[in-house]
Amino acid sequence: MRCYHCTENVLQSGRWQVEFDGQRHDVCCAGCEAVMRAIVDAGLGDYYRFRTEPAEFGVLPDDLAARLDELAVFDEPEFSERYLQPVEPGEASQSSDLVDLNLSVAGLRCGACVWVLERSVGSLPGVARASVNFSSARASIRFDATRLRLSDILRRVSEMGFQAAPFDARERELALRRESRIFLQRLFVAGIATMQVMMYALPAYLSDAGEIDPAHENLLRWASLVLTTPVLLYSAVPFLQGAWRDVLHRQPGMDVPVSIGILAAFLASVRATITGVGEIYFDSVAMFVFLLLGARYLEWSARRRAMRTVDDISAAAPETAQRILGDVVETVPAARLDLDDLIIVNNGERIPVDAVVSSGRSAVNNALVTGESAPIAVGPGDELAGGALLCGAPVQLRVLRRQAASTLSVIDRLIDRGASEKPATVRMTDRIATLFVTALLLLAALVWMLWLYVDPSRAASTAIAVLVVSCPCALSMATPAAMAATTGALLRSRMLITRGHALETLSRVTDVVFDKTGTLTTGSPRVSAIQLGPGQEQQAVLQLATALETGSTHPCANALRLALADLTLDASVRRDEQAPPADAIAELKRLAEPAIRLEHAAGQGVAAMLKPEQGRASALFLGSASWCALSAPAIRCWQVDDEQAARASSEVYLVRRPLPADVMMLSACHEPGAPPGNVDTLSMAELAGEPQVLARFLIRDTLRPEVSSLIRALHDRQLMVHLLSGDRREVVEAVAASLQISRFAAAATPADKQGYVADLQAGGATVLMVGDGINDAPVLASADVSLAAGEATALARTAADVISLMPGLEGLDALLVKSAQTMQIVRQNLAWAILYNATAIPLAALGFVPPWAAAVGMAGSSLLVVANAQRLWSAGGSLPALTRPLAGNRLWNRFSF
Repeated sequence: MRCYHCTENVLQSGRWQVEFDGQRHDVCCAGCEAVMRAIVDAGLGDYYRFRTEPAEFGVLPDDLAARLDELAVFDEPEFSERYLQPVEPGEASQSSDLVDLNLSVAGLRCGACVWVLERSVGSLPGVARASVNFSSARASIRFDATRLRLSDILRRVSEMGFQAAPFDARERELALRRESRIFLQRLFVAGIATMQVMMYALPAYLSDAGEIDPAHENLLRWASLVLTTPVLLYSAVPFLQGAWRDVLHRQPGMDVPVSIGILAAFLASVRATITGVGEIYFDSVAMFVFLLLGARYLEWSARRRAMRTVDDISAAAPETAQRILGDVVETVPAARLDLDDLIIVNNGERIPVDAVVSSGRSAVNNALVTGESAPIAVGPGDELAGGALLCGAPVQLRVLRRQAASTLSVIDRLIDRGASEKPATVRMTDRIATLFVTALLLLAALVWMLWLYVDPSRAASTAIAVLVVSCPCALSMATPAAMAATTGALLRSRMLITRGHALETLSRVTDVVFDKTGTLTTGSPRVSAIQLGPGQEQQAVLQLATALETGSTHPCANALRLALADLTLDASVRRDEQAPPADAIAELKRLAEPAIRLEHAAGQGVAAMLKPEQGRASALFLGSASWCALSAPAIRCWQVDDEQAARASSEVYLVRRPLPADVMMLSACHEPGAPPGNVDTLSMAELAGEPQVLARFLIRDTLRPEVSSLIRALHDRQLMVHLLSGDRREVVEAVAASLQISRFAAAATPADKQGYVADLQAGGATVLMVGDGINDAPVLASADVSLAAGEATALARTAADVISLMPGLEGLDALLVKSAQTMQIVRQNLAWAILYNATAIPLAALGFVPPWAAAVGMAGSSLLVVANAQRLWSAGGSLPALTRPLAGNRLWNRFSF
């Protein structure tokens, strides 16, 4: 097999591959892979399509060499457009040229690596923020694009000893597979060597001094040296490289004591083998490398599982789309789709960007976005989110948003925002772990010197045991491992954590504040009752009311249309004798004729003039009681405090009044006390004839089905529940009473809601705010932690710390349970890390722990922390109640604090 780039022989098929023109091509080495990927990603694939001879090995084409030199290719516009996201105006407080960059980073070993990388990149001129997430192996960098280039950042990361590239979910999956393969190869070498070296060391453990022939003992020592050398030069390379990097940057991480212990034990063993005097520790070296590699591989696999959940969302949207230009269909990158472009999507394909159905009828599966796997029928005019799977006939779509602004891209950026921000617990443990390593090195040196005085023959082994037995990684991984597991589990349930502090703050919540409309209620009001005027027919007045509301998007208008649709459907199956009389049908058609003029009063209603009949016109009014009362005072007698009216969120009146023969148009009202608006009512001089109240519509917004059980669960958790709403007091009070909520505020403006939450915070409460509307954004941002409910607006989602992609409030109870479980696991992990190190290090310093036992203890401690955190992942789908402990909690709770 030949390399696709240089045509040299490929010695290992599948190790290095690059996707080009829909196929994966093998290349011979990492260098050719990097060069080919850069050429293809830069949009210069024609080089391979039209070249007349292969590239020289290790040499780039002349026209590309300058641009690819020292990562300069990443400064091309194609890369900037693809990987750099402009910062939203509200967030860019320092400069309007700020952009966000997400990188995949390889080579992270512990919290110290994160610390070094953040400070090194953060020191570059123009960098406003640099945050590295150890669990997801991603870096989020915000910088001024006019002062810094993408290649400058990548160059700095490389100088620090890490490998980084702009984040791409598909490419990262390939990189993770390569990393996994190399991990397992190192583990295999260390494992085989450990088993064989232990066989050579066993006779020395089982026999007394002098029982083994010196020649045989010397042979076993040299054989152990030969087998352990590959372990040091291959399997232990990640630890040695990490330690060297930490030393160069004067920031000791966990690789430093590990590497010192490995090298000290190996060199002491080599010296003993050559001189024939002293103890050898080849078995301890091989075992330690094997166990530590195994622990790190399992920890890396746990992080990879959490990363894959996020990457599945990032990689869901297809990279290409079928764009229609006249009679031609062309394949283009999805990133190049523009607004109003016409595309076609076939059965089994995912929708590349947010779009609206232009023609055709089909079904889509929105499981990726909402978690709902049942196909939904769609037709012309329906909006579809990018990433949805088409499950039926092909449809033509018109692009609503470019790829960077589509639903999946927004979700991905919100997840990145949450991953880039560190909770206070993580920041604290990172600082402690760094100090811990420094103190450990000093302690090991002190122990070595003391044992030189007490028993020089044991000085080296005791100091090595101190270095090896310590487990700073358990301390630094205690919180990130739990947070990553929880974030992945919640993401599977379509709950997005968009702020780093969210889980920690949710576990301390004392008060939960709900917005009413659209949050506790469905947000889709329905007509609950109709009171008819004398001689009126229900279908006729509904037909007239919906005709007046033609084109309106007001919730009340939609409620009237739904009521008419339900009534019409019911009427279609009535018996003939129950059908309305012919004269009622004629009246209905007459009333439904278009008006001469139709004008709206902002927030009040709509006024219209119908066609003149017998020389006279009629004025119609549809709106609130106070507004219609200006034209028809008689409606005041309808305003009785009956039970239905008290429970209704709105009252809408339909009033008809004849006009004088000479009045042919509506006029604005200038009477004192008239409400503002474009057209409020007719002036009294123009109102001739007795007004007629045709109907009174009582409109009510129904509660979501899960709300009652949710409120009961919150009360059971001893949480104080509050209700805020801009609706009138009677409506809010009725809803609060039905849900047994004792604290509520009605007629609340956005400023009133902020003040209410601020008062709770001033009293020492930790407030969770739950809302969904544009007017909820300020209070969502000001609460301690906030949740944007299922159908929340874009502004509300931007302001929230947690976003639910599920309908309604179905995930709130699970979220609170999961946050409490997460912090419980964090406390357990921290308690174990402290208890283990406080016990193991003194025992090792006193000489009670041999190096091999120290290796077992250190690896076991790390595995225990990771395994404990993974319980959060396994409980991700069906979360147990907080009163029902996770398995093993009785043991763990002994160490909780």
